[in-house]
Amino acid sequence: RIGRLDPETLSYYRRVEQQLKDGFEEEEEKCLFLNNVFTQVEEEIHLLACNQTVSRILETLLHHASTSHLINIITHLKQNNFTSLCTDRFAGYVLQTIVCLIPRHLSGNSASKGDTTQEKTTEKEELDSLCDLFLEVCEEMVKGISQLVRDHYGSHVLRAVFETLSGVKLEQKMVRSRLKAPSTVTVKPPPPSFLQMLQQFTKAVFKSFLGVVDLVSHVAASPLLQALLTVLHKVDQGLCTQVCQQVMESVVFTRTCAESELSGVCLALVHQHASYIVKTLLTVADDTTYRDLFQRHFMWRLVPLSLHPVATFGLQQLLATLRTEDQLTSVLDEVMPHFEDLLAHGKAMVLINLADACVRHRTGQRRFTKKLLKAFHIPKKDRLRFVQVVASLQSYELFTGVPEDSSEEQQKTAKVLTTVTLQGSLLLQHLLKFDDPSDVVDSLEAMSAQELQTLACNSFGSRVLETFLTSPTVFEKRRKPLLQKMMDLYVGLSCDKFGSRVMDVVWKVAPVGVKASIAEKLVEKENRVKSDQYGRYVWQNCAIDHFTKHKERWKDVQSAQEKKRKLFQEILAEGDLILSCKFRS
Repeated sequence: RIGRLDPETLSYYRRVEQQLKDGFEEEEEKCLFLNNVFTQVEEEIHLLACNQTVSRILETLLHHASTSHLINIITHLKQNNFTSLCTDRFAGYVLQTIVCLIPRHLSGNSASKGDTTQEKTTEKEELDSLCDLFLEVCEEMVKGISQLVRDHYGSHVLRAVFETLSGVKLEQKMVRSRLKAPSTVTVKPPPPSFLQMLQQFTKAVFKSFLGVVDLVSHVAASPLLQALLTVLHKVDQGLCTQVCQQVMESVVFTRTCAESELSGVCLALVHQHASYIVKTLLTVADDTTYRDLFQRHFMWRLVPLSLHPVATFGLQQLLATLRTEDQLTSVLDEVMPHFEDLLAHGKAMVLINLADACVRHRTGQRRFTKKLLKAFHIPKKDRLRFVQVVASLQSYELFTGVPEDSSEEQQKTAKVLTTVTLQGSLLLQHLLKFDDPSDVVDSLEAMSAQELQTLACNSFGSRVLETFLTSPTVFEKRRKPLLQKMMDLYVGLSCDKFGSRVMDVVWKVAPVGVKASIAEKLVEKENRVKSDQYGRYVWQNCAIDHFTKHKERWKDVQSAQEKKRKLFQEILAEGDLILSCKFRS
């Protein structure tokens, strides 16, 4: 059986793996060892790569290969049907690693580099040979594209090939094999021959299927098409647009669902695999194609799409990529009347993405906040519970235990915040970035010390306070009262995993006078703070030892740091203003 190795061979490569882990005392010893190992590997790479154990060892070993080693290995693989090996469940990962290493060698980051003129000449010849050899392998893969596109392992190798040909780093979820690779490799722009080969692959991929519908909805081909669109978007937008339009003309985009509640919704949005293509199209399409996609497949269908278990993700991507204020206004007009329905069906992420869009485009924010208050049934006379209700992601009645139209006496006895949800936290964070976050800020200032501690010591709630402290739309005069109100909480926060993170942010934004008061509180509980695993770091970051010995000098240092911070913020604000003016013009 292919991939079966004798015990002696397995033992040899296990020893190789252990030696690589143990390291070498001298570089010469390492070079000699690697040359011997690769001489053995090159002769039987097509067999070794198909073995489960040795293939994993090879993935590590290949990162130590010189350019000449890599050339010999690829040459041998080419002689033993490279395309067929791509579809092997173990060899596929080895080939993927080899392909991902090629840019590293072409960038001059290989294991060995020459110093003399002769060595540099030899190195250039090797790089040219590697480039030509890789293109020859690509030609072979183009011929066998129909087999590779449909295969799980072969499609992964193809994705790595697209990355290498384009010079575009794909997300790790798109291309495996980066676990053992260096994370800081500089990749030079690919040569023109690589981009020409990428165009050949693009044409071949579409010819490999009888119809685009198969390509879009196939379990292995759909992720491959996503990767192809992503790299084309970076290196050839014209070709990317052609591919986008070709995809949008396929049956899954022109045929609609039969279900009455999804009337008019195209199949692609509700298909398990094709829906991912929709998300990619929204990211890479040019403005004209995006507008066509927006108007033909999303407008007037936003609410049913929001409620569908698959289509909701495509809608959320739409909200995350809205290009213009007019598009956002159209979405708000259609979705806002249904905020309460979305919350009732557990679709808070739609509201979160919509709030983020309001922040980006700086429009519709006041309308959004008013509708949100109404959706949570928060009465005007008790808006100070805004944060508690949204954080818990419950209606006002459920959170307080009293009806919306209750008396003031009943409202005063309502329960306090005890838990914070992820969605509630994200929603509050976006609301705090609105141009006018006063509803959230007023609610935070009205919270009791107990509720503030609950918020700060919660993994999700702590993010709300951090955003409050750092948001450019929350001014210092609004932050300072809350910082003063939390004065008795700082010792407890310093000794908490999440509270200590809030303390770090508090220290960055607090005025010198507030910092001095905080330092006094920490000094009072010195033993508790310094003995705690989190508190000791807060003690160090705040330089409390320096405070106790040289208070005035400590204040001077803090004042100087505060001036630098404010100056830096002013520079950033000016830059943002210039960019905003350019964007609006």
